[in-house]
Amino acid sequence: MPPEDVKGGHRVLVVDDVPAVRAFLQLALAEQGYEVALAGDGRAGLQLAREFRPHLILLDWMMPRMNGAQVLRVLRRDPQLRQVPVVLMTGSVGVDELVSEFGVRWVLEKPFGIADLLMALEDALAAAPAAEPPATRRGTPAMSPKPDAKVAPKPDVVPRAACP
Repeated sequence: MPPEDVKGGHRVLVVDDVPAVRAFLQLALAEQGYEVALAGDGRAGLQLAREFRPHLILLDWMMPRMNGAQVLRVLRRDPQLRQVPVVLMTGSVGVDELVSEFGVRWVLEKPFGIADLLMALEDALAAAPAAEPPATRRGTPAMSPKPDAKVAPKPDVVPRAACP
């Protein structure tokens, strides 16, 4: 879908191999006004990133087929995707050195709650290079996540089972 067709919030691509994590994030983000696309592994995530043109990518670090580091390498070489902010999700520790190599500034350690998720997304989107706001292309007001909105999916944290 071309970016011009989006009316409303930012587009967020979630790349995670755990279906429960994808479902949780889709529900939590959609309730906040984000348009969400889901991918179950790194390869599918890269293909979808090129089609969906996200404003932000939520990327799991440990995945089969293509892990977070491999996805980041490809993203940073792609002229259309290199400036897209990435929020890394991980149940692992010690990724700081690798993360700095790719310029990732936001890391969510699993399990994490909705408040931490929304704070990381808002910070990453605010710090993104001067990209045109998603809804201004057709003169509609840009929509950001509703700050006072209540999101109450159960459970309210990324499942512990999703933490390797």
